[in-house]
Amino acid sequence: MLEFQFVGFTPRAVFKEAANKKIAELSQHMPQGSNFSARVIMIDSKFFFQVMCVNKTECFIAKEVLDPKKENTESRDWQIVGVERALDSLDSQLSEWRCSKVA
Repeated sequence: MLEFQFVGFTPRAVFKEAANKKIAELSQHMPQGSNFSARVIMIDSKFFFQVMCVNKTECFIAKEVLDPKKENTESRDWQIVGVERALDSLDSQLSEWRCSKVA
């Protein structure tokens, strides 16, 4: 089962579950035989999100940084924004790749 790795902090259970659910949903649309890695690293109170998908011919990487000083942290779900942005970026890359293979 594909799961995020969390480095430099212990995620709240709700955040961990939501992040892993989202990556599992996206992995269903990945090319056959792809390898995945997904991690969130906390450095200097900032959260660095990286999701990578590698198959035989391509490598797709999505990165996002969340700085709590620049985010609306009123909601307890503010960190999931970083996961969503990174996964949206990866999904866009894969969609473009699929379209280029069809053309």
